[in-house]
Amino acid sequence: MAFQDVGYGKGQYYSVNMPLSDGIDNEMYEYVFKKIVQEAKDKFQPDAIVLLASPSILASERINTFNVTLKGHTSCVKFVKNMNLPLLVLGGGLPATTKAVNLWTHLTSKFVGVKLSDGTVFAVKRMR
Repeated sequence: MAFQDVGYGKGQYYSVNMPLSDGIDNEMYEYVFKKIVQEAKDKFQPDAIVLLASPSILASERINTFNVTLKGHTSCVKFVKNMNLPLLVLGGGLPATTKAVNLWTHLTSKFVGVKLSDGTVFAVKRMR
């Protein structure tokens, strides 16, 4: 893996921007994600992790060209959870769309151990 964007100034070597190829699927995304996150954890030995769980990575989002599914995204979040460090998971990346709300609800259910009914869908009512 080669990447060149490693931050700048006081933040140099404290951030990584890994360019991903169009069409990346669950298997490759999980491999890249887990390798980078594990290496960062080993190197920096953090006391806690803040993770942004954005729905924009999902194949169903029109803004990307990836083939990552909810299963692949969830696998990566579980990987970080299983590091047994204090973890703050933030939702973000897109406005509160139904897809975003469903992703965050799905991930929250995994964290708190609540099984959702298959096909559970939440609608978002726009505030004016």
